[in-house]
Formats: sequence, C-alpha cells, structure tokens
Amino acid sequence: MRANRDVTVKLIADLYEMPAEIAAMEYDNTIMKLETDGNMGAANVPAAVQLSLDLAKLGGLKDIVPVEDVISTKFKPVPTKP
Repeated sequence: MRANRDVTVKLIADLYEMPAEIAAMEYDNTIMKLETDGNMGAANVPAAVQLSLDLAKLGGLKDIVPVEDVISTKFKPVPTKP
C-alpha cells in the first residue's frame, strides 16, 4: 500500500464510497503513519491501543478488556523480505 499510493487511494475511495480527495487524505494521514514493523513493544503502542478502546466505548461497545490485556510482546515480527 505504501509503494502504490494511486492504487491504494482508489481502493480506499471505492471500498468506502468516498471522493478520491478524502481517500487521499486517509492514505496520507492514516496508512502512511502506521507502524511498519509490527512491534507491540514500542513506547507509543499502549496509548494508541487505549485510544482505540476509548473510541470503541464511544461507539457503544461495553465490557472492553484493559489495554494491558490486549497487547502482547511475546511474539516478534519476522520480516518477509530480506
């Protein structure tokens, strides 16, 4: 997705039925800011997960587990390309 901006913007626009300009903003502000290594041990991960859980609560979900029960650092990402 990172290497194919135009294709990804079109995909976002098509999937979510939104104008390409909005999809481009989604690409720049979300896709390009995602972590690339899958490391759940990074310092910013607990706050990011907590924000997601808070948003889920605002959306009406109940009985959400604590953030420390969502994150696991037991698994280490393995690169798929050399």
